[in-house]
Amino acid sequence: MIYASALEALHQVWPGARHTLVVRRGYEALAPLLSPELGWKMAAFNPFKQKPSECRAELDALLGELEALQPDLILAPTLNRTWLEAAVAGNFLFLLVI
Repeated sequence: MIYASALEALHQVWPGARHTLVVRRGYEALAPLLSPELGWKMAAFNPFKQKPSECRAELDALLGELEALQPDLILAPTLNRTWLEAAVAGNFLFLLVI
């Protein structure tokens, strides 16, 4: 997995932090390959195939789940940016996209 080394580095730098990965359906199968301490949030939509207006309820639910975590930082490592990064950034005061 392309982000495995970056996730491991984050765990080393911030060992007491809670790290959560947001993935689309199907990617949760990667969980056994990564740290068992890593949290997972499932996006019940595909930002590559759906417009925000087509999945508003699912997007609102995901943003609510992320807000409930009370994050100090949201990091969005992405190869292909979608509207989802903008939606998360608009909901939170901070977002670091790499």
